Parts: sequence; structure tokens; C-alpha cells
Amino acid sequence: MDARSTAGVAGYLLLAVLVLLRRVVLTVYFAGIGLAYGLYLTNIEAHILHVWCVFCVASLILTVLIAILAFAALIFNRPAVTSR
Repeated sequence: MDARSTAGVAGYLLLAVLVLLRRVVLTVYFAGIGLAYGLYLTNIEAHILHVWCVFCVASLILTVLIAILAFAALIFNRPAVTSR
């Protein structure tokens, strides 16, 4: 395993821990960072290397799904405001 793949596995583990701890804001933040980095690497694949890595594309799809679900949890799982 090289440094990039180790960082990717660490990123997924961090996201899993944040989800289990129900830290929605931090999950959205780190999922956004992962999404930005995945898009950056996909841009390199498309425009510089002209080669597609199946695992990289699958990882990007997974990261997009995590980011969408985390953002949806942030928006739709707000606690109800009660007036006294």
C-alpha cells in the first residue's frame, strides 16, 4: 500500500467513526474534503494521464454518495423548535 491508498483508507475510517459518533457537521466537512480530493484526482486521470482507474472511479462514486447522505442528514435531521 502506498501513501495515497493509506490516506484513502484512513479517510473512510474517519468518516465511519464520525458517522458512528453522530457528528454530522464534521462528517459533512470531511466528506466534502474527500469529494474535492477525489474530483481533483479524477481530473488528473481524465486530462493528464488519459487512463481511468476502476477503483478510483468506484471510490469517487462512494464518496459522492457519502457526501450527499451526510449533507441530507445535516439538512433534514434538524431538531424541532418548540416554543414554551
